Amino acid sequence: MNTNVNPFLVWTPRLLTIGFAGFVGLFAIDAFTEEGNTMDVMRAFLIHLTPSLIIVLILVFSWNREWIGGLTFIVLAITYAFYAQSHFWWILLISIPLFIIGILFSIVWFHKRGTR
Repeated sequence: MNTNVNPFLVWTPRLLTIGFAGFVGLFAIDAFTEEGNTMDVMRAFLIHLTPSLIIVLILVFSWNREWIGGLTFIVLAITYAFYAQSHFWWILLISIPLFIIGILFSIVWFHKRGTR
């Protein structure tokens, strides 16, 4: 990592992404309230966990290439807000954090570009 960039600025979007993935992962616990055998419940749990895994995968690709995180999280936020436009609270809980994370990754990327 570039030593000219404030470490707080560099680590904030990464830690927020990990926290957000954990928050979204909490929704996977809902799978254990479903009826069925153990394999059906575990399959439902893994399906519910997929959004968290995607978020972590985006973080992995964005770790040293912040422009990927900035672009991807902003696009995800806008796309989710478009599809959930009739659910204000869903947008508030999902799209707004994604958008903030995307902006923070973008700020780090622009800052690193400016210090080269």
